Amino acid sequence: MTDPSQFTPLISALSDQDAALLKTILTQSQSAGKTAEPNSFLFSVATAGFAAVDVAYVKQRFRDFLQRIVELSLAAQPPGAQAANGFFRQYMVTDARLAQLGAPPTLPLGSQAQALFDVYTAFYGYVRNDVFARCENVPGERILDAIFSELGAVIQFALNLLTAIFGSDQQQREQAAAQLSQEIGPLVQRLNDNANSPINGTHASGWIAKFSSDTAFFTKTLLDQKVPSNTPGQLGQIADVIRAMLTQLNLIPFDGMNPWLKGAWQLQYQSVLRSAVIALDTIQTLPLQKQDRPAVPSNPGALLQN
Repeated sequence: MTDPSQFTPLISALSDQDAALLKTILTQSQSAGKTAEPNSFLFSVATAGFAAVDVAYVKQRFRDFLQRIVELSLAAQPPGAQAANGFFRQYMVTDARLAQLGAPPTLPLGSQAQALFDVYTAFYGYVRNDVFARCENVPGERILDAIFSELGAVIQFALNLLTAIFGSDQQQREQAAAQLSQEIGPLVQRLNDNANSPINGTHASGWIAKFSSDTAFFTKTLLDQKVPSNTPGQLGQIADVIRAMLTQLNLIPFDGMNPWLKGAWQLQYQSVLRSAVIALDTIQTLPLQKQDRPAVPSNPGALLQN
């Protein structure tokens, strides 16, 4: 029988964040009925040198990053149609959880997973540094006509993403669209209730929209090089979701955002990221399929228990 203690250095090399992330993956796979025995899973992971989880790991890193941005946007909704929330921009720069998500992986990645993680690293840096940190909130004072938004227009880019991913699967596409509409609908109504606001103050800079569009294009170019659109398997599925997301982020309009980023832009951005999370959640990347493995010890040790 293989001695599980030989895997201790591999396990102990994990950062607390990566250990927690792998726990999340394990929990998700168990709830999906994919594996019933944690010890079997962890022992298999160890004997495979984490090769079995590297794609799932990269998917989870993308998902956690996108979902955290959605949460920060929800925590700081636009004060009105005329401006996105400057606190949202501030949270994007200062949030501790978001900062942790930029850390390098502490588990080995195969070459294919590493290629996709390179894209994640580039996107993360663009979003935090070039899009938000680079654009300070700006003061202003304007008398403007009321701006009213329709739900369909706000979530159109997100719906385009869902169509690109789910294609002819009408049921899955409609379910995802309904979920998104239910989440974003009240936020659009709140925006319309404040169609003339704000008229002064310090709010998110309109340059954010331009830099977001540009960096989405740059990231998609890198993705097309690293993980081409015809890549098979789960890696290709994940890459296609990210590709569709980047395409739609690049298409969100950025004209007329002077001096402030418009409130509708924040909701468009939020809804595109949220639709990418919904799509990623439909991709089953784990757990291990039945393989020839050494006998599983009854107690493999304190694997991932921190």
